[in-house]
Amino acid sequence: MELDEQTQKIAAILSLFTENIFAWEWVESIVNSLNWEQDKANTALEQLYQRHLVSYSEESDTYYYQLHPLIRKFLQEKLEEFAAVNEFKQAFVSVFMEIAQSIPESPTLEFINSVKKAIPHLTEIAGNLTDVVSKENLPWAFIVLGEFYEAQGLYALAEPWCQQCVSTIKLRLGENHRDYATSLNNLANVYFYQGKYEQAQPLFIQALELRKQLLGENHRDYATSLNNLANLYSCQGKCEQAQPLFIQALELRKQLLGENHSSTATSLSNLAEFYRSQGKYEQAQPLYIQALEIGERVLGANNPLYAISLNNLAYLYSCQGKYEQAQPLYIQALEIGERVLGANHPHTVTYRENLENLRAQQQKGGDDSWLGSLTRWFLG
Repeated sequence: MELDEQTQKIAAILSLFTENIFAWEWVESIVNSLNWEQDKANTALEQLYQRHLVSYSEESDTYYYQLHPLIRKFLQEKLEEFAAVNEFKQAFVSVFMEIAQSIPESPTLEFINSVKKAIPHLTEIAGNLTDVVSKENLPWAFIVLGEFYEAQGLYALAEPWCQQCVSTIKLRLGENHRDYATSLNNLANVYFYQGKYEQAQPLFIQALELRKQLLGENHRDYATSLNNLANLYSCQGKCEQAQPLFIQALELRKQLLGENHSSTATSLSNLAEFYRSQGKYEQAQPLYIQALEIGERVLGANNPLYAISLNNLAYLYSCQGKYEQAQPLYIQALEIGERVLGANHPHTVTYRENLENLRAQQQKGGDDSWLGSLTRWFLG
């Protein structure tokens, strides 16, 4: 028996999802944005289910559905026959752009789990539907995928999406656009995290120059670029180039955002780490402590960035031989890392290694020959 018109429309909408499971609430959101009656959509779903065109499952009180690949291919062909095909695609995309823009400042396991089932469909959008993504939402089609993998420390998987973001925005918006500068910065971040400094440097510089041109030197994005380029120079041993950028970024963030902001804490931490790396412990310590206090106040004591601050201050204490002060901070950082990032995340692994090394040195009587680059820089 032939499907009625509304059921055909719902079937066409379902073909936009990949062969992976999808939540019915996402379909409901699409239906609402198209101003269709929800009851008719539910009836259409029941017809599709009865005809074995969709399968059904339930997890944690959420209803999920799935299309067989061959059925999806057939329905995709039918989708293109609708006059409103672009309207359907735009409604589909808008639902997932809302998910993309829900990325927290510091992605955690909770974030990863909350978007995990949406990732295949976001991948579909980034791969095949960017032509119907609005200019305003275009970066988010890729940012969410990059953040999803970065949050797990899977930088090699994040890299191609950041690269595609650069090329797509360049094609759609041009090289003289704020979002293009952001895409360059994000790709440089991924290179930085992988230690690919030579690949990161020209991108950080290009993003900085473009933000200066488009936004001026009194903008928070410009401060971000100063911070990131300073981090890179420091890691490359270019201390004379790094220090003024760290200081400029810190002063600009204080001016624009105030002294009680997470970005200001980031700059304090990075300048402190710069001083620590040069053995200037007395200059580093008050900055680390100030950053930690701001982080706890603004982000809370269960935040990945707060854990980094704990680790970095502990590392400073270790460098000073203050092992009794360092140990509880390492323990706290490790507990946060395991809870919010997972036991195998690179940050968590760092905290665990630092704590193990500290305990080993305490047993050996305080030999600090183990000290190395086990602190964490803040990018943003």
